[in-house]
Amino acid sequence: MEMSGANGIARWVDGTIAVMGVAALAWVTWQLGGFLPGTMVVGLPGMFAVAGLVALRWWVVAPTGAPVGWWYPLPLLGWVTGHRRGLAELPSRGWLQGWHLWSGLAAYWLGLHLARDPRLWRLTLAGVGGVALGVGGAAIYQQVGDPGWLPLGREQAAHYLGRSAGTFGNPNNMAAWMAIVLAVAAGWALRRDAGANWRQRGFAATVAVVALSGIVMSYSRGVTLALLGATAVAWLIHGRWSWGRRVALGLGLGVVLALVGWVGYQHNAQVQQRIDSLVEHRGERTRPLLWGVAIDLWQERPLVGYGGGSFGDLMERHRPEGLWESANYAHNEYLNGLSDYGAIGGLLALAAVGLILRRRWRIPPDQPGIGLALATLMLAILIDFHLQAPAVGWLAAMLLGAWMAPGVGAGRETRVEFKPVARRGLGMAVMLGFCVLPLIQAVPRFQAEEVRWRAREQLDDLAGDPRPETIRAVATSAVRTLERAVTLDPDNDEAWRDLAYALSLQSFGEPESARSAGREAERAARRALAASPLVAENWVRLGVALDQQGRWAEAGPAFGRAVNLAPRQPVVWYYQAFHLSLKPATRELAKAALATCLRLDPWYDEAKLLKADLERTP
Repeated sequence: MEMSGANGIARWVDGTIAVMGVAALAWVTWQLGGFLPGTMVVGLPGMFAVAGLVALRWWVVAPTGAPVGWWYPLPLLGWVTGHRRGLAELPSRGWLQGWHLWSGLAAYWLGLHLARDPRLWRLTLAGVGGVALGVGGAAIYQQVGDPGWLPLGREQAAHYLGRSAGTFGNPNNMAAWMAIVLAVAAGWALRRDAGANWRQRGFAATVAVVALSGIVMSYSRGVTLALLGATAVAWLIHGRWSWGRRVALGLGLGVVLALVGWVGYQHNAQVQQRIDSLVEHRGERTRPLLWGVAIDLWQERPLVGYGGGSFGDLMERHRPEGLWESANYAHNEYLNGLSDYGAIGGLLALAAVGLILRRRWRIPPDQPGIGLALATLMLAILIDFHLQAPAVGWLAAMLLGAWMAPGVGAGRETRVEFKPVARRGLGMAVMLGFCVLPLIQAVPRFQAEEVRWRAREQLDDLAGDPRPETIRAVATSAVRTLERAVTLDPDNDEAWRDLAYALSLQSFGEPESARSAGREAERAARRALAASPLVAENWVRLGVALDQQGRWAEAGPAFGRAVNLAPRQPVVWYYQAFHLSLKPATRELAKAALATCLRLDPWYDEAKLLKADLERTP
């Protein structure tokens, strides 16, 4: 027999789940989509706490039982967890990526649970709609007020100016988030049954208009094409319409879009630039090159992949000539996933999708717009990395869970499958695990990454500053910050690498302190190399540290290894050239290295200065 008042407690818990879920989603959405590690220090434990409360409701407090499909993502997540414990090339980044994926399970459970209660689900969608209105307001402000404004006091990147990103840093990610909201809001606005009254439909229509406006102001070509493609397919397969109506709607949409595109091209510089870029490059220039790199990486480890977060550094091994940009992701989530987790991960993901579609086929349709939203996202991630933004991933996972739930008008499914003691034990164990493990395991890693980001931004701001005293002061501050980062997460190879860089800069302009700084930098560089010997920059940092100590002969193999790992990265050739320029006997080799560097990047100013200096020196 359940405890007295359990139903009242259950209603309170359900309300708390809805409020906390929307709050966690709003938190990451309002803070650059969750890309900053500091945002996830709060957001990730919050979403996991929501999942813990869901487990409490399923198995402990007035238990409803876990809905069908609650475990479908677990085999894939089990592979991700095992992968980062032994197969990942960059374990620290594998942990960060793994926690991000597990947080998607928490959002999935949130939708799976709340969608069984019509009232709570409507309130949840209303909360998401309110967040969308705020994001849309920020996007409008970036168009009519300050185009460089971003949350958290940050400034928009120069190449995105003129394109609204809302509360996201990336306009394309905002567009993807808004496209998901648009599909669901439009579905509710057009709903004519008893499931929505006129007030709800009016609010949904307002949200849909704002979401559409946000997509337009983002000038995101990929999301726009994905939304149009998914909508066209949805119309073509709409079983209640005649084929004549379907074709007429498709043709009408095409005519309207062509007219809008022509007017926009004539009167809007951003539209003109985006279309001209497509015509000039016959589509995309950079993305296909990145896709080729991801395929090359996957072919090296076809079954297991290199691990989460590995693409950004390992891409240097396969960087094609003419690709000057660097990227942390392959701009294609499917290829990125293959390169990270191999064919085994891909098959487990396909199995989860198959189970979800099989389950969905058996449920009467009662969730307007969610299918279109998910289809749009599946198309959009063919050319971008939207799922890497927690705000987008969580919203999609929550809607996927709701899509899997029985119809909101069908009431609750009671699926209590364990004896009471075992059931309560399972629920309490899952709740405690979801509430405690992120605080113990994830939060220190995200804190360390946040600290590292701040220090790296300080160091990057030194670019072009010739004043030795400024460089030393900033480097000293960065060293203190990075030492805290490696204390929080001793496995963070990027923090060790950046620490080696900052330690080397501490002696800039002071030759008498170069040896001691070099010894400290060498220790940090070797810690980075212990994490991964396949990252070229780790070898560069070691070579610089050895040169500072006067160990020129030992530094040579380190720079050579860096060149082998990143043969088309101009920065690596510049460091090789600088090393060779230190000895008169190898200055001709230094000139040859500089020639390669400038062939790869003709605008590399430091390489031009070093070349001029070598030509003046007899």
